[in-house]
Amino acid sequence: MGKNNLIKKGLAVVIILLFICVAFAPSINADINKASVDSELVEITTEVCGLNGGEHTVQLTNEEAEEVDRLFENIRLRLNESTSRGEAEEIFKEAVVELDKYGLLGSLIVKQAQKLVTGRHRDSRAMKISEGFFSRLQKNNSNYLCLIAGATNGTNFDSQLELFCGRISVLLSFVGPILFNKFPLYTFFILRYFLLDIFSSVNPVAIASRINLGGEKGGGWIPEFVEFYAHGWIITMGLLGTHRCDGKMQGAIPLYGTGTIFEGYLYAFSPGVLGFTGLHIYNLIQAKHFYLGSALWVNFEEV
Repeated sequence: MGKNNLIKKGLAVVIILLFICVAFAPSINADINKASVDSELVEITTEVCGLNGGEHTVQLTNEEAEEVDRLFENIRLRLNESTSRGEAEEIFKEAVVELDKYGLLGSLIVKQAQKLVTGRHRDSRAMKISEGFFSRLQKNNSNYLCLIAGATNGTNFDSQLELFCGRISVLLSFVGPILFNKFPLYTFFILRYFLLDIFSSVNPVAIASRINLGGEKGGGWIPEFVEFYAHGWIITMGLLGTHRCDGKMQGAIPLYGTGTIFEGYLYAFSPGVLGFTGLHIYNLIQAKHFYLGSALWVNFEEV
């Protein structure tokens, strides 16, 4: 009798365990499937560079991310065949409609984004004044008051707020050691890094953003600064006509470039685009930047 009770108790325990396994199996399988799906997703962030500055991140499948890549390649091919700014604006507007299908516009509606990327939001009187100013500058490889489209890596975006923080931290790096000799110089570079990092994520104001193309890096295992370049393509259509670049390039606007610390190296970026307003789309996996909009001044050197 005791033996039968023991067997019954054993069977009861087995049945209970089976029920527990069945109950948890769906959630375990769901977690495994979710992890499998998540590993196949690509995180893409859209930054709105303009008066309605802000960031919006979506997760796309690999196939959808490749479609976005092909979309910009199609923009490049169509811009190469366009002969006027009007045609280019239509290409930009159609591209915005396509980007909206992937949820990349965030809170912007299509018409707002189209107005942003074509530069139609700019004040016409200010544009006339700017045109008179920029027309007197050296031409070289520059373009002014232009539409711009590009897809490059080795690229960095700065908002005006980030630039302000950068100037403050540079000032501290020189004045700080004099006023506060207890703090070593690298303390202020670290401060600058965190300021830029914070405002890169928050970025409440992105009026007239700056695009840096390539630059220099040093530190770590590199005792001296060496140049690095942006790779990809850029097309501009502005006061000086249409300029195209496909390959390696480095910003050539004669202004101090911002810097940051990454993996033990100090990076100093080279400004290549001033006064950019539009859409900046960043593919985290490819470390690739797509941008579509307008700019006051573009100047870079082909390498």
